[in-house]
Amino acid sequence: MIALQIYFSISSKKLGLILPVISFLFSIGVCIWFALYGPIINVYTITMDDGRSYNFETIEEANKFISSNKDKKVVEFSNVNDEKLLSVPGEYFSSVSRLFFGTNIITLILLAIYFGFKKLRRKHVEHINV
Repeated sequence: MIALQIYFSISSKKLGLILPVISFLFSIGVCIWFALYGPIINVYTITMDDGRSYNFETIEEANKFISSNKDKKVVEFSNVNDEKLLSVPGEYFSSVSRLFFGTNIITLILLAIYFGFKKLRRKHVEHINV
């Protein structure tokens, strides 16, 4: 991808911006997906009489675990729904912003290549014109 960005950056001004724009749009899509679907999770927690806790994503998995461990006693069965994250704006914004900056690292690298090869693009254009 970096070699392709170098080639695009040297050959054309507009062509050199294609990969950074695609990368940026991808990061926006990831952040939108996370904002809509990411932070809400259901976790079913079972605490057994030996003090161990087990987490399951579905109620069916939790019920299978209980039925397969009939020799142990269930002390606590709880459903933790992480919708509380949505009610804390600072926590939610922090998660989305870290994701946004993390997914845009490649965009910054591609833009650095684009601007770094600006002089080579000028030389390439001058060489073609001569």
